[in-house]
Amino acid sequence: MTTNTQNIFQEGCLIQLTTSVWGGIKKIPKDLVKEMSGNDSSWIKASKNLVDPEQLNPIKKIVSRARVYLKQTALPFPIDGFCFIPRESIEYTNDRLEEFRNEFNLAINNFIPMYPEYRDNAKNILGRFFNPLDYPENIDRKFDFSWRFVNLELPRSNGANILSPELYKREKEKLLKTVEECRKMSIEALRTEFMELTDHLVDRLTPDEDMNEKGFRENTVTNFFEFIEAFKKKNIFEDDDFKEVLNKAGSILKTVGYSNLKDHGILREKVKNDFSKIKEEVNSMIIKKPKRLLILD
Repeated sequence: MTTNTQNIFQEGCLIQLTTSVWGGIKKIPKDLVKEMSGNDSSWIKASKNLVDPEQLNPIKKIVSRARVYLKQTALPFPIDGFCFIPRESIEYTNDRLEEFRNEFNLAINNFIPMYPEYRDNAKNILGRFFNPLDYPENIDRKFDFSWRFVNLELPRSNGANILSPELYKREKEKLLKTVEECRKMSIEALRTEFMELTDHLVDRLTPDEDMNEKGFRENTVTNFFEFIEAFKKKNIFEDDDFKEVLNKAGSILKTVGYSNLKDHGILREKVKNDFSKIKEEVNSMIIKKPKRLLILD
């Protein structure tokens, strides 16, 4: 059994992205629901849009894109709201989030001047269901896009000078378990992401029911190389078994090339078979779970 000894908080830090967007939705009061539905309104739950949802969608999409980016860049962490950023990605991630925040603020600046007009339009559409108290006076306070980096350290022996020996031991064990869970989550997440790429590649290289070749786009290949580059930064737990499989996959695609895969049926069949075997290999890793233990001093 291979033992990997390292302090992951020397390899990166946690990040927490906090976002909020005014929902623009409000429940219809129970008395109005009862009036609409009769005596028994327990089966009906009603709500109303306070503005046209399309007016808020541009802001929501920016938040969604930012969270997708962070998921692709970071590793999962077993504390709600946090993920782990490898050291090499911290500066670029911060810069990229700044870009998302600038887009977010621009979208808000476009929304706020139109807010009174959107509210007036809603009044005409909602009729008796319109309530001016549903609309925040300071609508800008309903939006937020911020993040923070958190650098944790494992308890050291001198921590016992602050905590009682019993508390020190308990807190250290809790943090060690959290980091071990992070290791398992991260390794499985990377392997699963690779499996999804492999599934798509094998599918595109498999003829349809009429034995006709399916369309094959270049990003089906380039996505693999992007994943391999990202893996180099994310592989803080030194998943050597998976790294070996990943190198094998990259070597196959690099040797064959996109244009050959697109145009040559024999090569398509060979690569499909090769990646089907790789898929089985990685799938067995996911099922068996990684066996390497992480010991932190």
